[in-house]
Amino acid sequence: MDKKLIITIVLSVAILSGWQLLVSKFYPIENKVVVTNVPVKAAVITNTSSIASSSYLPPAVKYKDFLYKNSLFECVFAEESADIKSVKFTHYKDQIFNLGNGFLIALPELNFKKVFIDSEKVVFRHIDNEKEIEKTYLFSNNYSAKLTIRIKNLTQNKLVLPEVPLIAGELNFGVNAQEARYQDVLMVSAGKTAHFNGLKNLQYNELERLGFRDQYFCVVVEPENKGKTAFTQKIDSKKAGVGINLGKIDLNPGQEYSESLRLYIGPQDLKILNSINKEWSAVVYYGVFDIISQLLLQLLELLHNIVRSWGVAIILFSLIIYAVLFPLTHKQMHSMKEMQILQPKVAQLRIANKNNPQKLNKEIMELYKEHKVNPLGGCLPMLLQIPIFFALYQTLSRSIVIKGAQFLWINDLAQPDNLALFGSHVNILPILMAAGMFIQQKITLPTDNSEMAQQQKMMAWLMPIIFGFAFYKMPAGLVIYWLVNSILTLVYQIKVKKSAI
Repeated sequence: MDKKLIITIVLSVAILSGWQLLVSKFYPIENKVVVTNVPVKAAVITNTSSIASSSYLPPAVKYKDFLYKNSLFECVFAEESADIKSVKFTHYKDQIFNLGNGFLIALPELNFKKVFIDSEKVVFRHIDNEKEIEKTYLFSNNYSAKLTIRIKNLTQNKLVLPEVPLIAGELNFGVNAQEARYQDVLMVSAGKTAHFNGLKNLQYNELERLGFRDQYFCVVVEPENKGKTAFTQKIDSKKAGVGINLGKIDLNPGQEYSESLRLYIGPQDLKILNSINKEWSAVVYYGVFDIISQLLLQLLELLHNIVRSWGVAIILFSLIIYAVLFPLTHKQMHSMKEMQILQPKVAQLRIANKNNPQKLNKEIMELYKEHKVNPLGGCLPMLLQIPIFFALYQTLSRSIVIKGAQFLWINDLAQPDNLALFGSHVNILPILMAAGMFIQQKITLPTDNSEMAQQQKMMAWLMPIIFGFAFYKMPAGLVIYWLVNSILTLVYQIKVKKSAI
């Protein structure tokens, strides 16, 4: 193992170690759409003709809540504002998705009352001297819903509402960093798609649909009447609202306005989303390695359908990836063995050219070329593993279908394995992986006392410690993948060491 390979591996480990810190920044905007700044003012809403002058703040009044239940979830409604505060999902271990003030009409002095509720529908109505506003939520049996907003002019004069912002929900980045980094926004407008973290003032014209999500659940909103304006707006340094401006409403005496929006409030499950509307599945986004993550998830689901165990599916997945990369691993092993055989000659060259580094490098490369050895051949399998690793990390961390999956002593493959041992909890898988890596390093150590050999001996101790630390808080499914891959590599490495080339 030469210095270049050592540097490559150390850099790879550094990337793995820093991934969980850096991942919160991996929210690139793809196919950027037209964006304009939205200045924030103190009022809840001002009667102006442009969303650029409007401002949204959550209601200061603590409203009375009531609970709506169906077979899929429980919604906590705030009656006076007719919005959804949170949703608890019955089939996902009662996990809660907080919307903040979901589907709030951000007009001043509204006071709704619940006028109808049954197993599928909830209706709210506000009446004042000028207008009647009715909000009807119609729920289905597949996490989709329909929201209809009806506004009627009760006066004998023309009623003009310059803008009617509808807040789809709030993003709260004030929660712990582990949860906050998973929140982001989807905007599809003018045929273009954007993903971003949402903590900014932005406006999107010609809206087709919008969405926002946390780690496992999401909301998608699609107006039946296209061409509206969507926005994200900072509430404070840690919160932002995501919404749609329904536009200017101009009503003659007795005239009504009606607007319908198709909704999805549910898990980030591609099967469910695709069964409702394939275009809505764009809300499920895995960042830089999105395409790879989608493919890996499909393969894992296929294997799970066969073996009915996510743990076994991950092991089989590891075997498949190892088999695909095996030709490169084979070349890597034999290249490393050849380089070990050439080390005495390399040492002689170092002594003969200790004062001429340029000549030394040239003669070493000629020696490698003569024996058909590629000094960088050992790096390629590791480099190819990096995008697979990152993609699998996102897949395991964000996929609701894997959340809570048990295997052996592991209660959740999306979390560290957390084995109860001697009165405390220890993540045993990263320790096993580090031990296997140490054995793997020891097998390849040279027997001489050259400077390069000393560097390799140091790395034999350092690498397992660094990797063990980097993987200690990783999802157990990800550690299983790497552990299986390491074991297979170790077995083959022992075989190559015993065999003659």
